[in-house]
Amino acid sequence: LVGALVSLTSMGLSDPYISATTLCYLVGVLAAAWRLRWSGVEDLLVRADGLEDYAKKSGFLEEWRRTSQRRLKEVMGFLVVMLCCRWLADASNRIWDLQTRERP
Repeated sequence: LVGALVSLTSMGLSDPYISATTLCYLVGVLAAAWRLRWSGVEDLLVRADGLEDYAKKSGFLEEWRRTSQRRLKEVMGFLVVMLCCRWLADASNRIWDLQTRERP
């Protein structure tokens, strides 16, 4: 995937800003997947009774819900920032293209 993005960018078929942001997202996803695998979260997810029942039986259901809601808000905030950065990169590239076309 990285090689494909680099080759498309070098051939002029892909925008370098978009390719760079896509590579950053890819690194983030790979780091998150590695971290989840390393922490052993699949041991908890394969249980038949589910996470909420486990939290209830262990006595930390309310704390787990508060923490989950906070983390959901954090993730959504990062998603908004990520989308805004991507939009700004694309918008600045389009503005740059328009300015360079107007010059003789």
